Amino acid sequence: MSGVFAAAAARLAERGKALEDLMGYADRPGIISFAGGFPDPATFPLETFRRVAAAATAKRRGFQYAPVAGNPRLRERVAAAMPFPAAPDEVVITSGSQQGLDLLGKILLDPQDLVLVESPTYLGALQAFDPLGPVYVTVAGDEEGILPEALGEALSRMGGARPKFLYLTPNFQNPTGRTLSGERRGPILELAARYGFYILEDNAYGELYFRVPPPPPLRALPGGEERVIYLGTFSKILAPGLRVGWVVAPAEVRRAFLQAKTAADLGSGSLAQEIMLGVMEELVLADHLRKVREFYARRAHAMDRTLGEVFAGGVGVWRVPDGGFFVWLTLPEGVDTSMLLPMAVDRGVAYVPGNPLCPDGQGARSARLTFSCATEEDIAEGGKRLGEALRHFAT
Repeated sequence: MSGVFAAAAARLAERGKALEDLMGYADRPGIISFAGGFPDPATFPLETFRRVAAAATAKRRGFQYAPVAGNPRLRERVAAAMPFPAAPDEVVITSGSQQGLDLLGKILLDPQDLVLVESPTYLGALQAFDPLGPVYVTVAGDEEGILPEALGEALSRMGGARPKFLYLTPNFQNPTGRTLSGERRGPILELAARYGFYILEDNAYGELYFRVPPPPPLRALPGGEERVIYLGTFSKILAPGLRVGWVVAPAEVRRAFLQAKTAADLGSGSLAQEIMLGVMEELVLADHLRKVREFYARRAHAMDRTLGEVFAGGVGVWRVPDGGFFVWLTLPEGVDTSMLLPMAVDRGVAYVPGNPLCPDGQGARSARLTFSCATEEDIAEGGKRLGEALRHFAT
C-alpha cells in the first residue's frame, strides 16, 4: 500500500511521527503536560463568545459561503488592528495561521528550493514546508534572535543561489521564547531586499508580552511592504477553536495565495468569521489582553522558579521569556531528551524534545517546556518529576 502515496506524504510522515508519539504520551491519564502549545481555556472570553454566537447563528449569512479573501468587515477590523498601515484588501483571512504557512509553501516552494530558518524553529512550519521538499539552511543566533552577520554568511555560501524565503517567529519564539532584537530587524530586512527573498514573519505571540511590547514588526520597517509576508492569528489571544488567522502579503504573493486558497477550501468558515467579528466589535480587546498577559506572566515566573529549584548549579540552562508560552531548557552533555522522554512520562510529565524542532540536528540536549496550560501547582510538581527522570537517566 505504501506505493499508493506520494513522496510528499512520506516527507510529511517522517516529522509528523514524532509529534504523534508525543501527543500520545501527553494524553495519558495523570500526565502533567508541558508539551502542547495551547492557550489555557481559562483565558477564553466565554460570555462574550456565547452572546456573539447566539446573534451570529440567528443570521443566515453565517451559514453561506464567504468571499475567498474573508468577511469584508472582519478584514477591515484586522487591517485596523495591525501595527503597521494596512488596507483591508491586503488582508486574507485564513483557517488559522497554520493554513497560511501551508498555502505559502505551496505557492512559493519547488523541490530543492532553499529555505532559511532559525534552529530551533516552529515544528508546524517545518511540517507545512516538508511535503514540498525544500532544503533548509539554518542561520545561527543567540538570545536576541538570528544574527544578521550569520545570515549574510549563509547567503554568501549559497554561491549565487537565491533562497525563496526566511521563516521567522520574531516575538517570543516557538520554541525558545526569545525575541529578535529591534537592532537586528532592519539589517535582516536589508539582506532580504539585497538578495531578493521574502521574509515570512509569523507573529502568533506578539500581543502576549509580559512587560513591554516587542519591537516593531519587520513588515512595519521601510521596505517591509515589499519583502515581508505577515501572518497573524486569534488562536493564542482569544480562542483557537474557531481557526481564524490572517495573512498580509505583497500584491503578487496575495494573488497567488488567493488562487491556492480557492483550491483548498473556497474560503474559511463564514460562521467562525461572523463570531470573531462580533467578538472584535463587542470585546474591549485591550482589557482582555491585559488580563491574559498577567495570567501567562504568572505561569512563566512559576516555570522559572521551578527550574531554578530543580536544575540549578549548571544542571540546566534556560531563560525566562518576556512573553508567549515557552521556555527552552538545555541539559548537560550526554543527555538526549528524546531518550529521556519515556522516563519522564513514566514519572508523569511530558515535554517536546528538541531534535524535531532543529533542522540542523543540534537539539538533542534541549527541550521545549510549555507553561501556558499548566497550573502553578502542576508546574512545580512537573518540574520535580522531570528532575527525577534526569537523575534516573544519569545513573
